[in-house]
Amino acid sequence: MNKINVNDKEEVKVYFQHHRNKDENGRVLPTGGETIAYTFDDKNKKIEAYAVCSMKDDYNKKLGRWIDTGRLLKMLGYNPKCINKSKI
Repeated sequence: MNKINVNDKEEVKVYFQHHRNKDENGRVLPTGGETIAYTFDDKNKKIEAYAVCSMKDDYNKKLGRWIDTGRLLKMLGYNPKCINKSKI
């Protein structure tokens, strides 16, 4: 869980899940996968945003977190430019 400061008075708690693609033997592949960022609103409803990595690209956990956190904040009405990339 990360706390993202969206302005001087508010922060959003963001949780992450990472899903990696596997081959037929269960080994993790270096390409593809997805990252899910989620939070809960005032009514405890789960709000999710996704970043999907192409099977042509190497999976990058940090980049996935940055992309889906920006999408999540945008869905919540915040400016995604407030994200400090080094703190995700």
